[in-house]
Amino acid sequence: IKWRNQADGTALGTQKLKVNKGEATIFTHKMETDTDQEVILYCARNIKDMGDLSILKPATILMAEAYRVTKLVCHSVNLTNLDLSECENLVDVDLSGCTQLGTGVTAQGTLDVSGCDNLLKLNCEDTAVSYVNLNSSGSNIQEMWLPKSIRNILAVKCRALHTIGLPHDHKCSTIKLQECPNLTAFGDLMWNESAHRYDQYNGYYLSGQLQELYLDASFDLETIEIFYNMHINKVTLLNLKNTKELILGMRINAKD
Repeated sequence: IKWRNQADGTALGTQKLKVNKGEATIFTHKMETDTDQEVILYCARNIKDMGDLSILKPATILMAEAYRVTKLVCHSVNLTNLDLSECENLVDVDLSGCTQLGTGVTAQGTLDVSGCDNLLKLNCEDTAVSYVNLNSSGSNIQEMWLPKSIRNILAVKCRALHTIGLPHDHKCSTIKLQECPNLTAFGDLMWNESAHRYDQYNGYYLSGQLQELYLDASFDLETIEIFYNMHINKVTLLNLKNTKELILGMRINAKD
């Protein structure tokens, strides 16, 4: 395999590996760049893993042809545009630290993963994303970690979803969940091994600027709490068989 820079034809090196019949071999090349050049991957339909793309510092990632890729990792502060519409085999997407993601003209703050049928984990912390578009017919997603900039959360028939990671000082105004029966956490509850308990509460993460909470057969805990919130004006609870208590206010832990 000969690697070269398409822009100026500069040779980047030659890699030779012995490939036995019936064996799969991985050819790799590390390229560092701070320029605005394009990186084009031909035969993208055969690619399953691209590794961490952060070193390329991309501003745009278009993956319509790379529909067999199962994992996407990128922490580029330059990334503004992302197309995952055809990536139905993606399982894990980590875009944390892409601080400009969501500011692109075409995206308008939306991260669209509605076509990622097999997606299990999504991390877009520390981005400018204001809305994550999941498949309205249902999703296999298990956890998603969201940025402070998130404005609305809508999840329907996400039956495997157990965590929606919200930062405490988020800007989310509306949360609507329907048929998400396994959801138990709205953030990192921080398990304390020595004390055998969690150090944080869901109500801590449901604070911020939340105005409307709609739960239908979702987050069916015995107690639902919303703390430190002066903005909440509408709470709808439907088909919650286990919920006995709703707390709107502040939890005070008494100590001896």
